[in-house]
Amino acid sequence: MEQLKGQTRLPKFAVPKRYDLSLKVDLSACTFTGSVQIDLRIVEETKFIVLNALELDINEVCFIDAQNQKHCSSHVVLVPEDEILVLVFDNELGVGDGILGIDFSAALNKHLKGFYKGYKKGSAVVRMLQDYLGDDIFRSQFMFSGLHGDSERQWIVPINLRVSSYEQRSNFLLETKQGNFDLSELLHASDKNQEQCNNHLWVKVNMEQAGFYRVKYDDELASRLRKAVENNWLSASDKKLGWEPIFGESHLSALARGEVLMALATLGHKKTQEAALERFQVFLADRDTPLLSSDTRRAAYVTVMRKSSIENRSGFDALLNVYQEADVVQERTRVLRSLASSPDPNLVVESLNLLLSGEIREQDAIYVLTGISLEGREAAWGWFKENWDLILKKWGDGMLLTHFIRDMILPVSY
Repeated sequence: MEQLKGQTRLPKFAVPKRYDLSLKVDLSACTFTGSVQIDLRIVEETKFIVLNALELDINEVCFIDAQNQKHCSSHVVLVPEDEILVLVFDNELGVGDGILGIDFSAALNKHLKGFYKGYKKGSAVVRMLQDYLGDDIFRSQFMFSGLHGDSERQWIVPINLRVSSYEQRSNFLLETKQGNFDLSELLHASDKNQEQCNNHLWVKVNMEQAGFYRVKYDDELASRLRKAVENNWLSASDKKLGWEPIFGESHLSALARGEVLMALATLGHKKTQEAALERFQVFLADRDTPLLSSDTRRAAYVTVMRKSSIENRSGFDALLNVYQEADVVQERTRVLRSLASSPDPNLVVESLNLLLSGEIREQDAIYVLTGISLEGREAAWGWFKENWDLILKKWGDGMLLTHFIRDMILPVSY
């Protein structure tokens, strides 16, 4: 144990590859709880796993190895001066991949950089106010408890919107609970052009997500906005980012590329899906092709599944082949997150059946569950009820059962 302390870097006998983190914050009590699933590669046999952590209360720890054997930590040691967490196991963990699950809780305070220690302009002033006023007064003044009633405490919301073009814009502050805005102020079409104006009318609120709020469009406005997207009347992030990495681009641009293409593929954008299918075929012939980078690969996988069905399953079978041949955990994870995204409920059920067949590691089941398509939710719920006894037997002793319950019940409960 002592040899693990005082080191500038974590030991190399256990290497974290991916973190799946969930947090639940209670701002009124200034506490939070959370769980994390860590894809871990054991490089050398060891009784210890060392991670970076600070000021956490560890509630439960278990490690599931490549043979699906469950190992519970016998001793948990937090070393504040080194900001590390040492997990001790009675038996040595063998070489190979596995999943480490940890449940934890803690108090919110000014030392927790991940929550509200930012470096944007003004954040230092907010922290200074909190330190000066104290936690209780600060939360009450800034409504962290969510209380309503006093008009003087009403949030002032910055509104920016565009109507039919980027030149027709308006920016104003909403200082009351409700307000009205007359769109005609931004429309100056003549009677001759009125019909054309109506056909091209769209409204986009909170352009570039400058304000911290969500916009709910009614059916007509949502339809007009979708038409604007389909007809390329809006600026297109997918065209700006493209499919291939750009030399010198930021890490955020690379992440945005994958997210934008994923959204377009899922929502059925024709040109995106056509490009994805072409690049996927090239990828099948050459796994090292630059036409389908790791950032964009899942968008292609989702497109393949969106075009797959029980009657037309060639894409599904090809994707399964990619999974079986992949020797990298991240690649297998990308495939599993896409398998259940078909619009055909029967193919969704077939994907879920793989979880019971032994072809997919038990600890990897969570990835398939998170990718269930909107069209397949009811079928997945029926599969869950029908196979409950098998699921309980297979995953009932670990934390993975909570993922089954959450990912199956929440989508059909709204």
